[in-house]
Amino acid sequence: MNDIFISYAHKDNLPFGEDGKSWVSDLHRDLETRLQQYRREPVQIWRDRKLAGTDVFGAEIETQLQAAELLVAVLSPRYLASEWCLRELESFMRSAERRGRLVVGNKYTVLKVVKLPIPRGELPAPLQATLGYGFFIEDRETGRIRELYLHPEQEIRRSYWAKVDDLAQDIANLLELRTSAAPPRRGNGAAIYLAWTTTDVQRERDALCRELLARGHQVLPASAPPFGAPELLAAVTADLARSRFSVHLIGARYGFVPEGEERSIVRLQHDLARAGHRPRIVWAPQGLQPLEEKQRAFLEAIQLDPPPLNGFEFLKTSVEELKAFVLDRLLQHRPESRESRPPGSPVQIYLICDQLDRDAVKPIETRLREEGLEVTLPVFKGDAARIREDHQETLKVCNAVLVYWGRGDDFWRRAKLRDLVRIRGLGRTTPFLTQAVWVADPSTEEKAGFATSEAAVVRDLDSFLDLLRNQGEGGA
Repeated sequence: MNDIFISYAHKDNLPFGEDGKSWVSDLHRDLETRLQQYRREPVQIWRDRKLAGTDVFGAEIETQLQAAELLVAVLSPRYLASEWCLRELESFMRSAERRGRLVVGNKYTVLKVVKLPIPRGELPAPLQATLGYGFFIEDRETGRIRELYLHPEQEIRRSYWAKVDDLAQDIANLLELRTSAAPPRRGNGAAIYLAWTTTDVQRERDALCRELLARGHQVLPASAPPFGAPELLAAVTADLARSRFSVHLIGARYGFVPEGEERSIVRLQHDLARAGHRPRIVWAPQGLQPLEEKQRAFLEAIQLDPPPLNGFEFLKTSVEELKAFVLDRLLQHRPESRESRPPGSPVQIYLICDQLDRDAVKPIETRLREEGLEVTLPVFKGDAARIREDHQETLKVCNAVLVYWGRGDDFWRRAKLRDLVRIRGLGRTTPFLTQAVWVADPSTEEKAGFATSEAAVVRDLDSFLDLLRNQGEGGA
């Protein structure tokens, strides 16, 4: 008995590109290799290797379909045009349903690998309710579709392997469940609503989804969106109610509009989270330029939305910073241990300042050392990526932080305070003894009456030292 049957259009496997890549053959090989690493037992994968693809629907194919536990459908425009492929899909579904194996746990045993995009309304009915594995990306500026392995950017080409790995892990879990009546494994983390989005930011959504699942969290929705508006509204509302908060990734396009609705599915999910007073995080790539007027109006409405009492964040950052922000929100709900350090070791202070204030903080550095404290300042010269890495590593290991806000502007100050939040999602496991902002000269409009819930505000060194002593005594 074979574990997996790969259904595909033979023209999708014709050699293409400088290396003459045969796409389906390579996927078969890569998937089989990865599955052998996840599974203790050998995994058998079968596909029809006849290059012509014009033979009659023979007994051998029917036999293989009857015996297969899972079907991987490699979707493309050619797949939908192939009577042969659609018959394979129909035959497997009929056999699996007869054996009571169409759904295992709460997962379909048909997995759709999307090689090239297909209009949503043209998908075969059995595939409409399942999530797929997209092996292409849409260019945000031109709207052109590029298969991952053909993309000129090496980082995006490498994301092909992450997609194969996602597919392999899901298949391994399904094969594990086939001999067990136990429900599918779930993490002990939170349920997060990660909204369906448009293809131009699907890669970022996949990266965040992968990170959350790896940390034991449940990601909703767990299936593809329904076509009709009533069913869609009910499904989104139910999943939002089960989730701790929602995350909405906004791209350059407005997205498809469900039947019976005027709003795109992207806007609909956001509006339902907002109307239901659900905490939500909205993210857009840095420098995003909407390609449609409706999308431009949607983005403007988000930015003008007053923050509700239950929490709302609109971020324009890198996807790595989005991941850190989301993970921090999850960590905020966990019980935390007090910051600790080896007995007798000095308290490590990270004194953060703008390069223009390096001379101004020298007396502060001297005084802190006289108090028996260890002081670290930022690195200002060298490669930007290494400077950023050093900054984050120092935030992970220090005991307390003092942000000296002198000649740095308000954007600088806001960035440094956001770093104090994000660092928890990047590996810091304990809270700081104290974190404070020293509001120093020169005076500005932003500094007048400045207050923040993210840190204590001080205007001299003695106030910071008092905070540090009080926190140290409280944690003793």
